[in-house]
Amino acid sequence: MLRNSFIIVPTHENPQEICDFILQTIRILTQNNNKVLVIEKNFSLSWKKLFQQEFFLLSKKNDIFYYKYFYFFPKKIKFLFTKDLFSKLNNKINYFITEFIIFFLSINKKTYEWIFDLTVEIEKHNLKKRELILDIVDWFDFKKYKTNLDKANYIFVNSKTLKKEVAKYNKKKLHLVSQGFDLQMFEKSPIKFSKKKKINVGFIGAISDRIDYDLMINLVKLMPETNFTFIGPIKRDLKIKENKRKRIKKFLSFSNVKKIESQKKDKIPQLISQFDLCIIPYDVSYPFNANCYPMKTFEYLYFEKPIISTEIKELTDNKFKKFIKIGKNAQEWKKHIETIEKNSWIEKNGKEARQLAIENSWYNKIKKISEILKN
Repeated sequence: MLRNSFIIVPTHENPQEICDFILQTIRILTQNNNKVLVIEKNFSLSWKKLFQQEFFLLSKKNDIFYYKYFYFFPKKIKFLFTKDLFSKLNNKINYFITEFIIFFLSINKKTYEWIFDLTVEIEKHNLKKRELILDIVDWFDFKKYKTNLDKANYIFVNSKTLKKEVAKYNKKKLHLVSQGFDLQMFEKSPIKFSKKKKINVGFIGAISDRIDYDLMINLVKLMPETNFTFIGPIKRDLKIKENKRKRIKKFLSFSNVKKIESQKKDKIPQLISQFDLCIIPYDVSYPFNANCYPMKTFEYLYFEKPIISTEIKELTDNKFKKFIKIGKNAQEWKKHIETIEKNSWIEKNGKEARQLAIENSWYNKIKKISEILKN
């Protein structure tokens, strides 16, 4: 495992988000005398917040250091011609502050810059001081970000699908590692098997434009006696088109669809354990969805739940053949649900599904990366 190292994690994401791969990764990295600094570029402080003592430039929580970008010059200004100038000045000042912090925190430690988001600007001259790790967990337009791929010392991907895509632009530094899921949290919850008359089909995650609502509307119409439970926040994203909003509203209006609001993370294992089978109904007409590798796959498998999914490329891999049924339309999904309801899936494949999930823990992912870094 990585030891006595200093890891810098610049990000545009909020590490507390529901899909918390950043937070899970850095929690593991803080072990073995490592130090981690998260640079939150999208969480920008103002003078007002600073004087009100709501936030600090540099804070520490659970052995993780956080630096929040600070607006020394105002974001909103009347004269447009100064906007770019102020933006550049803010970035430059924040850059020098973070480099000063990095200098002191990294004394006597091997330093890595660990990046998840290819859109993050990478300062080329910094790479003389530290090694660059790209930990790619989502699909990007890799051709567009080839320059960042070329700057990396190591490129890690969590799926065969992403490996195939990234290899088109950089093959030499590329390594395949496991997905990663929060095994520690799930181990605390016992497995429960439902004995209800009606089968309960469940989904955990944001109610967003990633879901194929045409598929789901047709399915709930075909199966009025089946309960569908969706647990998660409804995304109020301005980017979601009006027709998609109407589809979301229509889907949630069906009597056999139950919507439960967003829950605390430690409640998720208990909720999943109450499902009879789990679904991943992503709209694969979007490249981001077609090429994704949902973390919820292993959360479902840990509780020995059969899964039905749309044609997400990675989930069609042979290792999932026993556990995941792929359906192209509502008729195929209905058939899969009825088959699973009749057959005792748990007795045949449950333990094997759970073992596959354990192999994909965050600890095992970081352990594999550490071994590659040592060599």
